[in-house]
This record gives sequence, C-alpha cells and structure tokens, in this order.
Amino acid sequence: MVTNHRKDTTITTQALVHQSEVENTVIVGVPDAHAAQRKQRELIDKNGGTHNKDTNNCVTHVGDILRAGGREDVPGTTRDTVRWLMKNGKRQ
Repeated sequence: MVTNHRKDTTITTQALVHQSEVENTVIVGVPDAHAAQRKQRELIDKNGGTHNKDTNNCVTHVGDILRAGGREDVPGTTRDTVRWLMKNGKRQ
C-alpha cells in the first residue's frame, strides 16, 4: 500500500515500492486462498480511499484480504487486527 500527498491509498505490486526491512512476518491460513488472491489482484492500482490509521491502512488491508479468503473472524480496525494476527498467526 502506498499513499500520496493527499493520503489517498493504492495497493501496488512490491516491485514499484522501494524495498525496506521486514519487521515481522505472520503466517495465517485461509480456507480459500484463491479467493484471497483474486481480491488482492482486483485491488492492485485501484484507489483504496483515504489513509486512516485506525480503519484504512496496510494492516486493515491484510484483514480485508484474509476475510476475502474466508477468515470471517478478522476484525476491521488496526489495533484489533494486530491483536488478532498475534493470537491467530504463526510468527516467523
């Protein structure tokens, strides 16, 4: 996810974003990985709305993709999604 000067968000491929150090990796299984992948592909290069630290950012995007893959128990806010990932994901 990238943002512009107006805080508009766009999902993009990693090749278009400068590489940075990975801080954490969490593995989460989904019932329908193909649906999650389709949703991710649908959103590439689309305007994702205005960035919001609580409800529209890279963490909540992860939650959106997990829900698209069938994980209906993923919350919708940043803080709750991080907690959910720490509880339900496998850290690497």
